[in-house]
Amino acid sequence: MFFIFDQLKNPPNNKNLKITICLLLSAFCQLVLAQQFNFHNYSVKDGVAQSQVYALLQDSRGYLWMGTQGGGITSFDGINFKTFTVKDGLINNYISCIKEDAKHNLWIGTMNGVCMYNGLEFKKYKLVGDSAQVS
Repeated sequence: MFFIFDQLKNPPNNKNLKITICLLLSAFCQLVLAQQFNFHNYSVKDGVAQSQVYALLQDSRGYLWMGTQGGGITSFDGINFKTFTVKDGLINNYISCIKEDAKHNLWIGTMNGVCMYNGLEFKKYKLVGDSAQVS
């Protein structure tokens, strides 16, 4: 504190002051910009159903859901991958969107209609002409 008042009474030459300010600002900027982000890429080798992921959702339980173009939908709990396809009850393996409702059901949009997944089974809403059929 005394240093600042002392400098006001006897200011240093402009060159030293500019250098000091530049050094302080650069040190501050380095601290602010020194954030680190950690990413991990997962692939088909790790358990993702297919390499083209078109829809992505993190649900209320923390599971990551990946909708693929031809491989169905894959869930990831942070350790294990699990894939669901038409064999498991999906209406189509080409997933275009995934949403979660207030009751924690997943709504999965495909080219053939929509599926609702309640954690146990899929309920299909098939598009037929201008209307929808539930199965």
